[in-house]
Amino acid sequence: MNAQKAPTLTPEVIESLRDIDPASWNALVGAGNPFCEWEFLYGLETTGCVGPRTGWLPRFITVKDG
Repeated sequence: MNAQKAPTLTPEVIESLRDIDPASWNALVGAGNPFCEWEFLYGLETTGCVGPRTGWLPRFITVKDG
């Protein structure tokens, strides 16, 4: 019998896209939807379209293997 070790997954709640690598984010999004790309979403943060003043508080949940 071949016992396999269960993967170690590490969840993290991130409050700003500045803490997420743009290339990693965009690799998961794929092509075809510019509104999900890192640059667009980060633009919402930096221009004040989302944030405490607007009541829209983005949170990003990441899960890393290892």
